[in-house]
Amino acid sequence: MRPTADAGSDYERIAADLITRAYDHHKNYARFEETQRSWFLGAYFTFTGLMITGILATFFDNGRWISGSELFVTLLLVLNLAIGVCIAFAIVKVNGEFKRHNDRAEAILQYLADQMDDEKLRDLLTIAKLHTATHDRGMNKLTAFLSVASMHNYIMSSLIALDVAIIFYLQVRNILALEVISVWLVVFFAASWLQKWYYRYVEQQTSPVPMAEAASSARKVARSP
Repeated sequence: MRPTADAGSDYERIAADLITRAYDHHKNYARFEETQRSWFLGAYFTFTGLMITGILATFFDNGRWISGSELFVTLLLVLNLAIGVCIAFAIVKVNGEFKRHNDRAEAILQYLADQMDDEKLRDLLTIAKLHTATHDRGMNKLTAFLSVASMHNYIMSSLIALDVAIIFYLQVRNILALEVISVWLVVFFAASWLQKWYYRYVEQQTSPVPMAEAASSARKVARSP
């Protein structure tokens, strides 16, 4: 039994509703991921600030560490370091999820724009995209370097490196400031590279199927008995 014209019209309305809902889903989740990223960073800053304030108030007196306090302070910094690493990777995961939802929402609009014969409608759909700064291809390298995700990477790498440098300073006696700075630099670049690697891994694992490929696969499933 072949579907009637009315049935075809119903399918079109259902499809239009699903497309709208899918777009709203991706758009709203992209915004949620941005908010979640801020929550993670804010929580870490709050925890670190309270812990450092407590350490200085309890174990630091007249410009010197109280005798015998170095081991306990080191353990607290190791705890902060572990939390910082977890938060850093959580933020990277959130960045990857944001990009996935953002790209998928834009792919829906682009696919619809490609089907339009009306040039004005195509332009409107293009304007409606959730463009971010890195879409400006003329400034892509600069905007990627100074993007929000990159800033989070640099901030977390700096704090992780600072924890390691302080631990190194507390545990190794009679060291030069240059050695502490060297430790900080090594850990900073290592942490930054690891976060970038993990971001690429998350992006690869969560990369959506291209729209045309997804549509082709759906048609093959529909034709199968």
